[in-house]
Amino acid sequence: MTSIGKLTASVLSGSQELVATLGLLNFDFSLVKLEAPSQFRGLGAALTPTRREIAEAGSTHVTARKLGALFEDIIPHTPYLIDAYGTRVSEIASSATANPRATLSDGIFADYTGADGTSIWAAATSGSSAISVHLLGCMLARMFSVGEAISIWVEIVEARKKEMALLSTDEPIKLAHMLAAQVVIERNQLAEWDNSARAWLRRADEAKNKEQTRLMLILNNLSIAVNAKINTYASVISAWTTALNMMEELLSGKPQGIQDGSLLLALSCWHLYPDLIVLGHKTAFQNDQLVPTEGKLTLGLERSANSDKDQSGVYWVMSLAHMRYYGPPVHLQRSIATTSSRLSADQLMQVALGSILHHRFSWPREKS
Repeated sequence: MTSIGKLTASVLSGSQELVATLGLLNFDFSLVKLEAPSQFRGLGAALTPTRREIAEAGSTHVTARKLGALFEDIIPHTPYLIDAYGTRVSEIASSATANPRATLSDGIFADYTGADGTSIWAAATSGSSAISVHLLGCMLARMFSVGEAISIWVEIVEARKKEMALLSTDEPIKLAHMLAAQVVIERNQLAEWDNSARAWLRRADEAKNKEQTRLMLILNNLSIAVNAKINTYASVISAWTTALNMMEELLSGKPQGIQDGSLLLALSCWHLYPDLIVLGHKTAFQNDQLVPTEGKLTLGLERSANSDKDQSGVYWVMSLAHMRYYGPPVHLQRSIATTSSRLSADQLMQVALGSILHHRFSWPREKS
């Protein structure tokens, strides 16, 4: 009771004793489990028992709760997006192709068969802010390698904690703020969070192959930066919140126009597909029933004046301070364009010509 009384007095006065008092509380807010939105329950039911246990009470759930609390105050309210995303992930999880059931032949790997929706269910049972953090995880996993994405997570978590610790003493102090500012999120926890998002993207891309392929063919013909911010934390938060806000507008039936690559990156990994108006008049219909017909996205295929002429697709430039333990920050420029893994038109012609010549002029093999 003494600790509680002291805590209450500290909150009211805004004294620095609050930080020390928080350590006296025998309460881990990260272990709280919430009721998942109804749209996500199909995903929860499709998870293997082991994955569901990890998502509801294991390390992934703890990470979801901590990240949700840490970023909660800067995440916009997006009820349409959360409903649509929950419906889509449940749809994908119910697909026998994307999420095959375990069989006896899977043996000791049976608990890890099928789509890895662990981080999604962990987020769904941790609150709407955690769901939005999962969506950021998908954006980073789509654009960056494992090591790069984890380093970005470390950097933005550290920056956000510093930001929250600098609350003005003239402002009312919220207990949740102070709790969140004191959380410890280890690098291995962020790696686990990133890994689950990557595993989900692979399965979801397969399940929505037609829509995903159509979208990526369009994005590959663009050259547009996610944003022009230099600071890693500012760049990531801006891209994330811009994508959340614009997707919410689309899903509420309000058409949008592209100003930067934030939303396009989100479209590549959230598996929600608005119709696209290209060059002002040609419409690429995706016919996604989760997106209102009025919610169309307008974009051009011309390269913007400030784009990198050597960079295709949606790209992101940033400087990572946590890629190395020693040395200067690492400068990165990454793109979601798939042209590097596809044949160009010239290469395709060379392959076709080689195939024709091989069959036309191949010599019969000598019999041994």
